[in-house]
Amino acid sequence: MLRLQSSAANLLLCTDTLEGASGTNLVRRAKDHNPDIKVLMLIQLPIPSTILDAIDARCYGICSAQATGTGTVVAALTAIDSDCQYLDPLISGVCTTAGCAAAAIKCHCRNSPCGKRSGCAASAEA
Repeated sequence: MLRLQSSAANLLLCTDTLEGASGTNLVRRAKDHNPDIKVLMLIQLPIPSTILDAIDARCYGICSAQATGTGTVVAALTAIDSDCQYLDPLISGVCTTAGCAAAAIKCHCRNSPCGKRSGCAASAEA
């Protein structure tokens, strides 16, 4: 955390579980020090409460750790670079199945939904 506080980082990549700590608590502390930092969180165990906690922590992108290597992390980083939010298909599916409507954000760009903004490849269905 000290390194984050003393740098001008603009992207934080972390998991929801850290050794002896919570990834979402790290995100909240990082955002307290740098509200503009963008966060991509890899969720180890994609359950609704963890996903909702990551959304509440204001993560720009949320991917399941199991989906790494399938293109979702690249899609999330592309979305984040376009000021969009991203939920990968597995995360979005958990939210849909569990009925956590608040988490079914998929992608919302700063000024319009992704489907209406050219160049935004952030939709979980993309």
